[in-house]
Amino acid sequence: MLRQHIRAGLEAQRANRLDEAASEFETVIKMAPKLAQAYMSLGFVRHDQHRYPEAIPLLEKAMELKPEIKDVRGFLGFDYLQTGQLARAAELLEKAQEEDSSHAQINAWLGTAYLGLGQYRKAIPKLEAALQAQPKNVEILFYLARAYAGVSSQLNDELFKLAPDSPEAHVTLGISHAASGRNDEAVREYKHAAELNPQIPGVHSALGDLYVSASDYESAEKAYGEELQLNPVSAVVNYRYGV
Repeated sequence: MLRQHIRAGLEAQRANRLDEAASEFETVIKMAPKLAQAYMSLGFVRHDQHRYPEAIPLLEKAMELKPEIKDVRGFLGFDYLQTGQLARAAELLEKAQEEDSSHAQINAWLGTAYLGLGQYRKAIPKLEAALQAQPKNVEILFYLARAYAGVSSQLNDELFKLAPDSPEAHVTLGISHAASGRNDEAVREYKHAAELNPQIPGVHSALGDLYVSASDYESAEKAYGEELQLNPVSAVVNYRYGV
């Protein structure tokens, strides 16, 4: 009788008759409440139905009854990810990856979990690996861009904390202003950086570009000339200076 219900549940699951499969596995659990595979099978059905809060305790029970059970941790980690329990998701997905490093989706899931936790440096290698496997996946590319942006923001925060009036800090502010179209503020920051360290690379070139955008070609020519004194072999600056 027990085997019949297991077989019926598996057949229904393969045929995507998920409600029928769930009913069969619930019967199996009632008949054999210590059978880890029964909880795993019902948990997988709830997972396939996107009923993640219901899948989680079932898959946890399967691991409690049989800690060495295969293939559970990855799906359980995903279910925790879907319910916003990111720390638990990352913990399980790391273990799942140790068990099976060939699982195609775990890098993407792990990277997403670390991204949500603000652990950008952990997210990046996972998302890079996921993107390498799926180079046209726009969602992974988006998350990877967010992770790099997060690292950049953290590094900028460290820079401003360590050296708020350094030329590097003013260049960083200049870049931010220029990217947001605040060109006057960008020019001011770049000039301040150049005053603090006239040898800092790229500042005069950046000033030249801003002067060109403002049609101040005389100032642009001077700025490009100053950049060429620091880097006379720069093809880009030589071109702009010549133009």
